[in-house]
Amino acid sequence: MITGLETLIALLRNTKSANAEDVELYLREYPKFIYKLESIDAGSLDLEIVKEHLSNFIKILPSFTLDKDSNNKFNEFAVLFKWGSQYCKYAIQVLKANHEQNTIEDLKQQKEDIVQDIAVMNSVDQILQEEDLQSFVDTLR
Repeated sequence: MITGLETLIALLRNTKSANAEDVELYLREYPKFIYKLESIDAGSLDLEIVKEHLSNFIKILPSFTLDKDSNNKFNEFAVLFKWGSQYCKYAIQVLKANHEQNTIEDLKQQKEDIVQDIAVMNSVDQILQEEDLQSFVDTLR
C-alpha cells in the first residue's frame, strides 16, 4: 500500500519518487488532494517518469481488489491505484500525441524554410541569366 501511495503522489508531483512525508502532506487535506487529482495536466508530465509509475501500479494492483467483501483492509486504496494506472496510460497517449504534433510542426517549418530557399535560389538564377550579368560573367572567364 505504501508503494502505491508513494507512486500516486510522485505522479501528481511529476517526480520519480515520493516518501512517507510527501504522502502525509498530500493526504492531510482531502480537498487539496482531490483538487490535485482533478487538475493534473497530462501534457506537462515527463514521459519516462509516467512510464515508471505505470510499471509500479501494474506491479501492485494484483494485491488489491475493488471487491468490498474482501478481507484486505487496504482495498479502499485500490481505486486510487487503479485511477493512477489509468491516468498513466492516458498521459502516455497525450505525451506521445504532443510529441507527434511537435514533429509535424517542425516538419512544416522545415518545408517552409526549403520553399523560401528555393525561391531565393530561383531569384539568383534568374539574375544570373540576365544578359548584362551573363556578359559580365563571360568577361571574367
